[in-house]
Amino acid sequence: MSCDNITNILQSQTKLPSKLKTSTLIHSLSKQEQSFLEKNVIKNHKRKTLITLYKTLKKSPAIEKEELYKKVFRENYNNTKDTLLRNELRLLNNAIELFLVKEKRRLTLDLKSLSFQIDLLEIHLAKRNDKLFEQLWRKCYKKATEERFYREKIHLTNLWFEYKSNKEEFEFEIYNELRQTLALGLADTLAEMQEQFKKIEVKYAFTERVMRALNVQYTPSGQPLQYKIHQPLENQDLITYLDQLVANYHLDGLEKIEAGEKALAHADVIYNYTKYEILVESVVLLKANLGLEYFLLRKYEKANHIYLTVLADSHTIPVNKQIAFFYNYFVNLICLDKYEEAIVWKQKNQSNWVNNPATQYRIHLLSCWCYIFQEDYNTPLQLLSDSAIYERPENDFLYAKILLTIINYHQGDLELAERELYNLKQKNRYQRPIEEVYIHYARLLYRHLQALKEINTTKRNRRLDKLAQELDAFYQSELGYNASELYYKWYQIENTKARL
Repeated sequence: MSCDNITNILQSQTKLPSKLKTSTLIHSLSKQEQSFLEKNVIKNHKRKTLITLYKTLKKSPAIEKEELYKKVFRENYNNTKDTLLRNELRLLNNAIELFLVKEKRRLTLDLKSLSFQIDLLEIHLAKRNDKLFEQLWRKCYKKATEERFYREKIHLTNLWFEYKSNKEEFEFEIYNELRQTLALGLADTLAEMQEQFKKIEVKYAFTERVMRALNVQYTPSGQPLQYKIHQPLENQDLITYLDQLVANYHLDGLEKIEAGEKALAHADVIYNYTKYEILVESVVLLKANLGLEYFLLRKYEKANHIYLTVLADSHTIPVNKQIAFFYNYFVNLICLDKYEEAIVWKQKNQSNWVNNPATQYRIHLLSCWCYIFQEDYNTPLQLLSDSAIYERPENDFLYAKILLTIINYHQGDLELAERELYNLKQKNRYQRPIEEVYIHYARLLYRHLQALKEINTTKRNRRLDKLAQELDAFYQSELGYNASELYYKWYQIENTKARL
């Protein structure tokens, strides 16, 4: 680090940040929140300087420190007064943050909720309203037990111990009853710990799965900690579901599907308890992933069967995750030769990915195959000419260029197709595995065009046989396994047609 950089860092420590936290807080408020804050907090605040500070930052969020100080304190700024301004900012931050938390609690306040009832219990306990406390405690404990609200049950157990141990005489029966409640509290504590541990373990497994997808050399290590419970608890059905979800992230192929199906077999519990509603999304995404796994195994009918069940519940998936599912469903339709259905579905649903240019473009490219397989070459040519392929990432560019050469090939312009493929395969800039897959297809297609020039029947068919064998081998290889069912299907047809 240079001396200049060190100087800049030291200087920055004596200045206010360029974007004040206070300004960010103020301008993150909705108009309704600002109005409520001003009416209930700012307007009647005892510090006039704080009111002025709020109004100034609301109007001028990027105001310079010296000007801000002058407006707030009505005097010129100097370094010795810096603490005054910082203190005022801190007090305003505290006021806004306190308002935000109170407002959140106000908006979510539910008189029938357990959290509200437990707050009341603590008030009754502090005020020694014994009868009210006992009546409400039993009601809350019953509800928490029925709904598997373990965290609340633990809290209730502690309140009950505090109440009983401070109120009752030292009698065996009283403490035996208290012991039984505490024993249930221990089980509740383990059950809550299990659920929290497993939920985080699922996220850990997902993270490792993503890392493995991004770097094939990465070897997942599994979670660093384990625990052991010697006897099943009442939430074992949920724990089994989460265990199989973890296994699903670590496996592939049929083993992955088996783990996913075991998880789904225990998924009913998620729909039976209100507290597990947050996991409904995971069930739908698990089904979508099973569909994808069947797709990768080239079992397209099975994938489609699962995808149709997911479509019915797709509203439960966040929008950013819906897009990936829609893409996979669209590809699977094309692999099933349902070209018209795919085109109609795309036209009806394209608003779902209009705000995601990458997905929109890739679905655009895939739709070209629907027309190519139906021997309509003008429509995909128009689609590709309107898609600005030179502005796309390398893998999208390659895919589009190969589609263009296929269209040139079908329209009889073999010279243009050959020239485009020759130029593609000469470039030595392809780095990502998917780019290597596409350029391999380009090289095969180039050799196919060369074989078409052979007029000797035996030699031509021999060259085409060799290309077909190479394509089959590549299709079954680790590199080509997930690449392009559509190209493979297309070339099989064209290879057969080209024989003499």
